[in-house]
Amino acid sequence: MTDNGPPPGESETPGDSDGSVEAGGGAPPAPTEEARRLPKWLVPGLIGLVTITAGLLTWRAGQLGSASAYEDRQSVGQTITQETQRTEAGLETAHQASGYVAYSAASADAIALEDLASEAADQGRTDVAADLLRRAQQTRENAEELAAASGTFGEQSLLQQEVTGEVAGPFDVAERFDSNKAAAATGITSAGVLDPQAWADQAEDTRSRVRLLRWATLAMLIAVAAYTVAELARRRTTRMVAFTVGGIVYAGTLLLVVPGAW
Repeated sequence: MTDNGPPPGESETPGDSDGSVEAGGGAPPAPTEEARRLPKWLVPGLIGLVTITAGLLTWRAGQLGSASAYEDRQSVGQTITQETQRTEAGLETAHQASGYVAYSAASADAIALEDLASEAADQGRTDVAADLLRRAQQTRENAEELAAASGTFGEQSLLQQEVTGEVAGPFDVAERFDSNKAAAATGITSAGVLDPQAWADQAEDTRSRVRLLRWATLAMLIAVAAYTVAELARRRTTRMVAFTVGGIVYAGTLLLVVPGAW
């Protein structure tokens, strides 16, 4: 039987028999190891490293957030304690000032009675003078008891006034208020040295560190995205640019942001 050749409209071309693809058709070949210029394990490894770093930054930010909340509570609590001590000192000072007014008035009455007793004695009215002195003494004792009970004067101060005959000096409200406030701050049941502003400043500093760590975590996500592009892109230029951007973002964040925020 004779070979009549290919059917009409078809031509036999080289390469048809072995199934080769015509030039310019089909999907482009995958990048070879020479074209990639990066080890296969490098970019996935870097993606894993950056992801772990982002997790550590998130964990640290959570820790600092809890510390900031604790510092805020300390600041508010100490502020309330300070105001409570200030109020107590003010009430105590008002009570002592009231006692001082009563003590001064009673002391003046006692002095007036003693003057009357002296005049009665000069007139020879000894019984009247004795009665006036007894009343003066009773008035003075009542004044001293009232002053001691109100905390206006201590027992030692009252004893010294009685022995020396000195008259109590003026009542300094500001000085007594400061003294009462110091006593409230250093008492056995006191909370110790209070510095709410220091706690507030520390809480604000901690919140600033938390914000920096959150920005650092966002930068880690940008680095992951860049490395993902470097892994998936086909063009060598795109891969190298993405790889460089990821490295700069990751290293820059670790060197410039994390040390101050950690």
